Amino acid sequence: MKKTRFVFGSLLLALTSIMLNACGGPINANSGKTQAKVPASAGKQIFDSQCIACHNLGTGDKQSGPDLMGSTKRQKREWISAWIKNPAPMLESDAYAKALLKKYNNIPMPALGLDDQQVKDVVDYLVWVDETNGGKIAEFVPLTDAEFAKAKDVYFDRCSGCHGAKRWGATGPSLLPNSHIVKAKEIPGGGTKTTGTEGLEAILWNGTALGMPPWGKMGILSKSEINLMAKYIQMTPPEVPKFPIEQMKSEWKLTVPVEKRPSKDQTNGRYKDYVGIILRDAGKVAIFDAKSKKKLAIIDTGFAVHILRVSHSGRYFYSIGRDGKVTLIDLWYKTPKMVAEGRTCWDARSIDSSKAPGYEDKYAIIGCYTPNQYTIMDGETLEPISVTSIADSKDYATGNPLPEIRVASIVASDKEPFWVVNLKESGWVYLVDYTNPKAPKETRLKAENFLHDGGWARVPGKDELRYFLVAANAKNQVCVVDVVKKTVMQPCIPTGQVPHPGRGANFVHPKYGSVWATTHISSDFISLIGVDPEGHPEHAWKVVDSIKTKSPGSLFVKSHPKSNNVWFDMPLSSKEGVSGQAGVYDISTGKIEYIQVSPEQITHFEYNVDGTEVWISGWKEGAIYVYDDKSRKLIKKIKGSWSRTPTGKFNVTNTAKDIY
Repeated sequence: MKKTRFVFGSLLLALTSIMLNACGGPINANSGKTQAKVPASAGKQIFDSQCIACHNLGTGDKQSGPDLMGSTKRQKREWISAWIKNPAPMLESDAYAKALLKKYNNIPMPALGLDDQQVKDVVDYLVWVDETNGGKIAEFVPLTDAEFAKAKDVYFDRCSGCHGAKRWGATGPSLLPNSHIVKAKEIPGGGTKTTGTEGLEAILWNGTALGMPPWGKMGILSKSEINLMAKYIQMTPPEVPKFPIEQMKSEWKLTVPVEKRPSKDQTNGRYKDYVGIILRDAGKVAIFDAKSKKKLAIIDTGFAVHILRVSHSGRYFYSIGRDGKVTLIDLWYKTPKMVAEGRTCWDARSIDSSKAPGYEDKYAIIGCYTPNQYTIMDGETLEPISVTSIADSKDYATGNPLPEIRVASIVASDKEPFWVVNLKESGWVYLVDYTNPKAPKETRLKAENFLHDGGWARVPGKDELRYFLVAANAKNQVCVVDVVKKTVMQPCIPTGQVPHPGRGANFVHPKYGSVWATTHISSDFISLIGVDPEGHPEHAWKVVDSIKTKSPGSLFVKSHPKSNNVWFDMPLSSKEGVSGQAGVYDISTGKIEYIQVSPEQITHFEYNVDGTEVWISGWKEGAIYVYDDKSRKLIKKIKGSWSRTPTGKFNVTNTAKDIY
């Protein structure tokens, strides 16, 4: 596959990878240079896989945990053993434990699930470190120019979505080499050089319980690539070049003019139940007929497509890739066909079309991660019309400038001619009026940061899209945008750690009425938010229930108006076997059934148009599983040479009408 993207650095799996600065979760080693033979090697191995993300050895405290060099001299062995074994009761009664909790931002030390021998091994290692001055970080050896160039490519592919092209952090922590102070505020992360190459390698290999994928264990990165990345993020990040409209126009291609396309639907309406499947690492999109389960087309779409959106009419698929490439796919042909393509960014994640009366299918918008801008284009040809920088969008709370501001999710109002554009780092929501696309007007609303993904709330019997709920990852909240009043409700709604709803799931709860659901990357429950202020005002705009799940590490949740189920994944779980399971929450009984879909990671769900079947991606295995929604039995496993890392799936009708 030809890669035409600019590689300056970013490391996000289409699964949406995340390295959280999470204390104590299965992370990895921090000690750089240790002696060739460590007497307490069993303890070092546990420390490297469970402790390093939150603790250094001799290089200073991290934001989420203390430096453990000298820990066995500060506290007795018995205290440390009890703390590692089960910190919760000590946080209730022990004064020193309470002081630690307060000092480190009230981030509690989690129970690591270690047995007595493993606890002893860890303490033996800490004793060895203190007695021998072991666990020291080795002197850093920078990459060569050739290695640095290769590392930029890997970082772009796997990291930048969560950590930023400039590595200042977003959903994941800062990956800058040194601690940085901006307007008297320390940027989270503390500096990668304080962790060292060996420690960073351990984190990259093992992952964390709270969201960072185990790149090495998953086989996504080789040992040599992990070593490369561990060194790369200790070096100064490269500059990000501009992407002006002149360059966009030079890369725009109109393959089939509008007048030469079909004048009427050639599929006899079958396209309304087509499913577009992102084949992330192949740089393609597969289009299937949901009824026949037959593959209709494979379209070359560019590197690592992030989402597909559907025009208001349902005729067109828009795809947007991580390399900023956009494609327009016409579904009225007997065989779906790409009719236009272009590029507006070095890195992009969001796209939508115009849906207001009189503007149906007329315009489209792309939100860029890098550079920090959005582009409006013709909805039927993709010809670029205007580009607008968002670099002036200062922090919503402080007014301070930010080094990086990226466009996250975008949705279109179906009543008025504007898009809801969510700015990740700055915490602003822009309502972008496209009545004059050459000079769009912005209504700016304060929300929270870092704004990520979200979806519309729906109440049965009310055919309106008024309230858009969007996750604010950094604040562990969900914000509600009222597109009628053009306001963001205050305050935003507290949820679990790092809400990641995808588009969320709407359903009617037997007790709380209409709710919208989100899963979380770092909390093991589903948050249900009441969304019917007229029918159930007592439950509106707050979390009414938290449904306990088997594990944190979820990315997507999905339901359908004709279903009694809510499906969710756990692809970032560090627990053995869990990442291949789907959870199914029964709305009427409140019970959850877990289905072993694949031996490896599964992710993302989509219903057919009737709401009777659920399509699931076997991400690493390269398969699509189709399940009967009621019986929860496998109907068909779809796999072929084409099915490389299938990720997001989008049914035409469900996507066009915001059904989830």
